[in-house]
Amino acid sequence: MEIAPQKSSIINFSSRASPADFPVPFCSTNIRWASSVRFLGIRFDDTISFRSHIDLIKRKTLRKLNVIKALASPRWRASASNLLKICNACILQPLEYGAHAIGMTNKASFSSLQTIHNQVITFCFGLPRWTPIPILHKISRELNITLRFDKRFLSFFIKQFSAKDFSAVSSSVSKIISVVSNYIFSRLPCGANSNLVNLDVYKIILTSLPVSWEDFSIRTQDFDFQQRSLVLNVIKHQFSEFRSCLPSDMIILATDVLKSANATAIAAVNFSTKVIFKGSIHNINSIFTGEGLALVLAISKFICEFKDYLILTDSKSNLSALLNINFHSPKITLFLARVIAHALTISKSLQLVYSPVHVEIYENECAGMIAKNALNSPCFLDWISPEDSTSECYKIICKSQNDIWQQFKYCVQFRWLDDFNFRKLSPSAV
Repeated sequence: MEIAPQKSSIINFSSRASPADFPVPFCSTNIRWASSVRFLGIRFDDTISFRSHIDLIKRKTLRKLNVIKALASPRWRASASNLLKICNACILQPLEYGAHAIGMTNKASFSSLQTIHNQVITFCFGLPRWTPIPILHKISRELNITLRFDKRFLSFFIKQFSAKDFSAVSSSVSKIISVVSNYIFSRLPCGANSNLVNLDVYKIILTSLPVSWEDFSIRTQDFDFQQRSLVLNVIKHQFSEFRSCLPSDMIILATDVLKSANATAIAAVNFSTKVIFKGSIHNINSIFTGEGLALVLAISKFICEFKDYLILTDSKSNLSALLNINFHSPKITLFLARVIAHALTISKSLQLVYSPVHVEIYENECAGMIAKNALNSPCFLDWISPEDSTSECYKIICKSQNDIWQQFKYCVQFRWLDDFNFRKLSPSAV
């Protein structure tokens, strides 16, 4: 890599008094000093206030908004929903770009960006300029700028922890924890304190590279009993025939997950040795993640000998994700693939077989009952999916927006907006 000194700049972020504009030679050329520089689309100034960056994106977005206003003419007949999509893509995304870097700006900067956001909403829906801001957000179902920045910031933060083996941000992990805990969560509702602040970010499932394997098969539609369109008794009979044709020395395993409002539990059963592993996992995890962790539990606990193994699961989505695995797959899928790759080194063969749920297959029903009984068990697998953590952040952000609406002085008078959804209106109405 070559550095072009004529295209480079030096900026002093220090608040300490220092000689200004002293020469910095590089390749026989003095690098110029600057009060602001642009790097990866973000303009940094010497005060690290990002004021110059915000002023720049304000000018750009206002010019774009003036161009988009031409679409609202009677000749174009663009609907409010389409205009909002266009504005979100052309205006709000540039506003949010770099939220993880400029999320520490002052209230005045947020206020100026919020003004542009309000102009976008009033333009899209044809509302008067004096419409109260909470009503604008309620009608458009849009988050305010501060919460939008928080959402982007938290999403970036979680992704960096998951990909810390591939990201340079991992070197400042401890600093990021203090920043997030003290700044972002202090503005979020009490749900954040119970669901996210006490979350150990080091238990977020890490990003890993996809793996390849041999002597391993995933069967989602190879057998007749896997067709849900068949009659229940037919499926049970076909599964019994499949079960009877298996080798007598093959070890049969089954997994299941059960999720309630307050707990999520997983179970893994070895039907050859009648050994059971069960327990709860973090309730942030989704059913998809829970099924994946149940498979991880079964493989890591039961596959320890050079034998043939078959695992029954009713999670077709997890098996499909394994069949189409790539670097962008869900992190639980990449984690499960890594566990499978290790198990294949110590086993003779391994099969994952999809078995339909709620068709009275004994192995499924048994694993499901054990998972149900484990809802009150202590947490024994503390892994957390980054995708589910991000989803939980979004729920908390939406709750915070709803709290702002509930505190609005005209909330009772406009209670009908709670059931209003502009996306369900006919195109002529919007």
